[in-house]
Amino acid sequence: DTLPESRRKPFAWRAANPLAFVTLFRRGAKLRRLCLFSVLSSLERNNRSLQSIYQMQILGWGILERGRFTSASALLSLPGFAASPALIVALGLRHTVRLSVASTVLQSLCNGFATQSWHMYLAALVGVGTMAKDGALTALVSEEGRPSGLSLGEL
Repeated sequence: DTLPESRRKPFAWRAANPLAFVTLFRRGAKLRRLCLFSVLSSLERNNRSLQSIYQMQILGWGILERGRFTSASALLSLPGFAASPALIVALGLRHTVRLSVASTVLQSLCNGFATQSWHMYLAALVGVGTMAKDGALTALVSEEGRPSGLSLGEL
């Protein structure tokens, strides 16, 4: 656990409100930015399940084409993962998170407006920049959130 023993509280159903994260937006500008980055970065995670349905229903892809796309997407993501540490060092945490979130938003837009198969592959290529997001966002929350009383798992 990242939270010190002295700050831990016993579980209470009242504290398990699924909308409690909204209160983080009121804690200050820094936490508001962190929350906004976190919400925007979740677009990509939620987009993957819809992407498969879109590919089947709108583009008419079968299992073979979806398998090819998944393999191509995985191969395209490798350079993004490999470049993540160098990107974080070169740009810094804030700019890496901004670049990754912008890449996520652009990828989501490309997916949403895809009308041909090659559009989906283009969106996967645009999404290479999203690979540094998770590590950079976690480090940014650790670095900037702790002085404000935000534990790593809270965001």
